[in-house]
Amino acid sequence: MASRDLYRILDELEPSQINGIFFRHTGPDRDPLSGFGASLMGGRWNPQGTETVYLARPLATCRAEFHRMAAGQGSGPKSFLPRMVHTVAITDLTVADLTVEGAMAALGLLTEALAGPFEPCQLVGDAAATLGLKGVLAPSAADSGEVLAVFLRHTRPGDLTVLRSKRIEDEQWQHLE
Repeated sequence: MASRDLYRILDELEPSQINGIFFRHTGPDRDPLSGFGASLMGGRWNPQGTETVYLARPLATCRAEFHRMAAGQGSGPKSFLPRMVHTVAITDLTVADLTVEGAMAALGLLTEALAGPFEPCQLVGDAAATLGLKGVLAPSAADSGEVLAVFLRHTRPGDLTVLRSKRIEDEQWQHLE
């Protein structure tokens, strides 16, 4: 799809105002609201150089995304333990909502695109950020929940608030249920 078409379609999609509780897993010594790692490597919804925080809901989706990440690294979940699981409140984020029926198809994205390669999703995320949206809400590639990619360059203090952080020692996160 031509980039001007992508911008036009994103502009025509009704953005959503997101409020609520999301979850994030990080290494134990990482800032829970840092997008530095995603900026270095790029992520599903951001190209390299765009600081992005990835969140998920519900908690089971965050756990599934952790397992997917560990499998993708070829090391298995135990090699990434311990982890921190952060509960993050989101307040009034205006995002491209790709969970709305037909939104992904309008952008030329198939559900399979969520699993990679990431370039088609990164183009959508980059266009959303360029249009001034604070993020992308999309179906998870790991399970039936949602992933929220937040573009930090558009956030203000109070948009993301860490409510709680809990250290995880086991790969199933059973004591969080």
